[in-house]
Amino acid sequence: MTAPSVGADQFDFTYLDELRRVADPEADDVVANYIDGEIGVHQGKLMTALIAHGANTTDEEDAPLRGFVTARPALPDWTEPAMVERGQEIFAEYVAQFGLGLWMASIPAGYAAAKGAEVLTHTTRLVSDARRRFLETGQFIIDVMSPGALEPDGRGSSAIRHVRLMHASARHLLVHRDLPSGTCETCGHPFPNSHDFDVDTMGVPINQEDLLGTLFTFSVVGLDVIDRAGIWLSPADKEAYIHAWNVVGHGMGIRDDLLPLDFADSTTVFRRIQEHTYAPSPAGTQLTAAAIEVMQELIGLKVLRGLPAAGIREYLGDDIADLLEVPRAGAARLVFVPARALNRIASHAERDSKLLCRASAALGRRFFNGFLAYERQGAMRPEFELTDAIAKQLALR
Repeated sequence: MTAPSVGADQFDFTYLDELRRVADPEADDVVANYIDGEIGVHQGKLMTALIAHGANTTDEEDAPLRGFVTARPALPDWTEPAMVERGQEIFAEYVAQFGLGLWMASIPAGYAAAKGAEVLTHTTRLVSDARRRFLETGQFIIDVMSPGALEPDGRGSSAIRHVRLMHASARHLLVHRDLPSGTCETCGHPFPNSHDFDVDTMGVPINQEDLLGTLFTFSVVGLDVIDRAGIWLSPADKEAYIHAWNVVGHGMGIRDDLLPLDFADSTTVFRRIQEHTYAPSPAGTQLTAAAIEVMQELIGLKVLRGLPAAGIREYLGDDIADLLEVPRAGAARLVFVPARALNRIASHAERDSKLLCRASAALGRRFFNGFLAYERQGAMRPEFELTDAIAKQLALR
């Protein structure tokens, strides 16, 4: 696997500023043609249709969206199938811990990017329905990282094309400021106000820097959580996991000259993106508070209500947690003190910490059980779904 053609050293602030002006031309053209030619810019049907993905009917069945959604482009030339397969095997083996990392670290890490968080407040219903965001993000991770998911007929390949189209529709509605007022006829939620979004200041919504940063919250942050959860992975396994996510990132429209990135380069570029984008913001604080509330509900036990805040602080560090105004964890943070000691011992010996593995897996399974018990409101979207192999690994009831 090679480094990106631009080289990791290219990612200074000037270059990252340039990436904030670049989106996903292929998907953007499809959406623009659809809005201009099929529904008219003031009818507000596109986001409704895309949100309804998975229901009985969806405008994705209508031209010209159909061609984009059903297309299965060849994987990039640098793809190493054996590494992708191994990366997905690692995810399946430790899916409980990766799930824990997703909810306590990956998603909150995305909120720390102030400009990206602002886009989320305009294009999602996170604060009013935070469970939906958690469900959809979790479902996407399961879809793309299950073994075989990136095959042409795999769920992951379909999910990637759908989410890419969602991103393009959000960009169009914000950049052109043509999102209708009122509420969605299908779900009853109010449409966000696109007129407040300043493209000149914020950059293009869901731009190349934001896409890269999000990719790293799943790959780099995910591996960091796995390490803290008491699981020792060899350098080769870490590279395989990163590589699998590189392939997903390519499918999501990340520019060809930015990928692939090995583990070291991914870590370097992610740190520079964090330095460039992380800042306090009302949007990030609001989204994080909503996420903590949802995690508390999904865990279910009052005695563990402080655990989500403690987990965010443990996995992301106090600096990022303070930026997001995560509450001080109090006694709940003591849960992670022995875990840290066990992890140091196990890592030094290059082996798993079995006790810590079991504890982190139990908490991760509790989150998954909470999601499986949650019914999505209305008939817009299907239930949260796991593959048979993932469900078996989680040993869920």
